[in-house]
Amino acid sequence: MFVLNNSGCLIERLLCDDPKRSYKDIAQWHYIELPHALGCEGWFTARVTPCAELDQILTQAQDAKTGVYIEVVTDAYAAPPLVMKMHGNLKSFYPS
Repeated sequence: MFVLNNSGCLIERLLCDDPKRSYKDIAQWHYIELPHALGCEGWFTARVTPCAELDQILTQAQDAKTGVYIEVVTDAYAAPPLVMKMHGNLKSFYPS
């Protein structure tokens, strides 16, 4: 299981007329503890920051005999090219 942690709602940030509104931010919980809190004992858990560590963690996860839970922490505004292109055209979404 992968959890992408970008500290909020990226699509809301990038496609809203004011990306800095606070409702787009989420509390920074200890997401890495969720499997344990939900009774998933013995799971392989990892928190990856930066994403360059992901390959190493995936190699370790292959040997897991139970569930695997990986929290991938990214920049708040890291997005695929298509979403960034849409963000670049915001004025077309919000006519004056």
